[in-house]
Amino acid sequence: MIVFRNRLKFPLFLSTVFALGLFPVALAAEPTEETETLAVPVDVTPLEMVDPNSVGLLDDAAGGFGVGMWEGTDRKLVEQLLPKLPAAAPSRVLRSLQRRLLLSMATAPGDGVLQANLLPLRFERLAAMGETEAVLALAQIVPAAALDESMAIVIVESLFLVGQTETACQEVRNRIRDYPGAHWQRMLVFCESLAGETEAVELGLALLGEMPEKTKPVFFQLIGAILGREDVAIASLPEPSPLEVVMIAAAKREVPPDAGTATHAASLRLLAGNGNAPMALRQVAGERAEAIGSLATEDLAALYGAVSFPAEAIAAAGDAAMQDPSSRALLYQAARAASSPEIKARLLERAWQAASVADPTGALYGTSVRINLPVLDSLTPTPELAWFAAAAGQALLLGGRWEEAATWLDLARREAFATAAAEKARDRLSPYVQLAGQAEGMSLEADRLDAWLAGRPEGAAGKAEAARLFGLLTAMGETVSGAEWAQLVDEAPQTTAVVPSAAIRHGLAEASAAGRLGETVLLTLLSLGERGPAAASAVTLEAAVLALRAVGLDRDARALALEASLLGEP
Repeated sequence: MIVFRNRLKFPLFLSTVFALGLFPVALAAEPTEETETLAVPVDVTPLEMVDPNSVGLLDDAAGGFGVGMWEGTDRKLVEQLLPKLPAAAPSRVLRSLQRRLLLSMATAPGDGVLQANLLPLRFERLAAMGETEAVLALAQIVPAAALDESMAIVIVESLFLVGQTETACQEVRNRIRDYPGAHWQRMLVFCESLAGETEAVELGLALLGEMPEKTKPVFFQLIGAILGREDVAIASLPEPSPLEVVMIAAAKREVPPDAGTATHAASLRLLAGNGNAPMALRQVAGERAEAIGSLATEDLAALYGAVSFPAEAIAAAGDAAMQDPSSRALLYQAARAASSPEIKARLLERAWQAASVADPTGALYGTSVRINLPVLDSLTPTPELAWFAAAAGQALLLGGRWEEAATWLDLARREAFATAAAEKARDRLSPYVQLAGQAEGMSLEADRLDAWLAGRPEGAAGKAEAARLFGLLTAMGETVSGAEWAQLVDEAPQTTAVVPSAAIRHGLAEASAAGRLGETVLLTLLSLGERGPAAASAVTLEAAVLALRAVGLDRDARALALEASLLGEP
């Protein structure tokens, strides 16, 4: 059972206390004549309070940003900006940066515990991201005195989300007297309905009806369904909260189709795993949850694999219309089942192209890449697959497998003089491998950029795509000539784009120049926002990449640049 206090075992607790200097002097035995004679003055200093905001799960070795990441940062700024962090940006790079920011063990900004408590803000953002397990792990090490009602709610809901219902309900019953608000009352009624306590449920529902904070009608319907009332129908569940998704699973009722309007990361993950939801809804929820990182790619793969298709449909998957989640599952199964490397490659290319057409934001393309990486791993870069080098290389770059992507470029370069397809693949892939820092011994030749540019769509869209790539190459230290930039000038010398506020832009530049790592990451996340790098302007992306590099996060800067340039461009 999770209780809201530090659960260190006693010997470890003592060692931690002494290591932190929480006792100013050692415990002494009764004085003797010898000890009194040999005694020396002891300088006893007042006990300093340890700021609970400094606790975290990640040290340097685990990817944390270091104990000094907030050095020089104004605590009021962190308090103001943490709640504005994106909850569900379709970017694995941003999610990784944000997770590390919220979970790093670090000295809190400011002068001490008398300032605002930042822990509730960290818990709330982790919960919004669907980082349920991280919330529960962090709760284990947070001192009891630092926990407030908002954190208690997040922890209890997280217990419900991971299926620890008995523990969650015990905590609700223990704390309902301390926290008599409507949300606690709803959780109590839910627990009572699970236990079949009908009279207590009726009383609790009556109390809810008298509270100023209104309860949605669907809550009463869900409670009736959990109690087994056949006359209760759950016809609609628009944009369900995580607790409502837990409740309909407990009711074992069919999930209404409009539950697919869910936006919360945890709700999407639970809907994907609910066997009483329509398969199409589960797949869409699963794809959206995987894109933002709240659902493991392996879990979506299992969901795709659970869809039943006739053998003849799998055999003809390459000719099927790719317009819905079912077709994406069909392509996934067909690529895994194909015995020929050529057919596997054709199916992968089709899957990635179809994902890009279905979702111009690029999020679905990223999901399709990650879910199909095991199939791609089964392919060896051979001359027969040189035509596939660009698609394979770009997928590996997006998946973080940069060195392997370079092997596909090497293949395309070797075969470029033999086939036009290999030459095209070389030109299409070269700048991205260069962006990843993997094109050792290969300069960014102007003719390669010219050839890449020639393959872009004509008009403003193609030039905007090129401007983004050229800017990112420049931000990563590559040279793009004035002649190359000149090719992008068109009839409109100015462009319209959504950019961060002036305060965020200037703050990011100043923080990164001063080496304030935590603040730089915080402002980078805010500058890219909920839509992520794929939707950011070229100017915003360049500033973000340069800022991350300035504080030593070169790997993250490259990953961000690749994600921004590749999403939606298979």
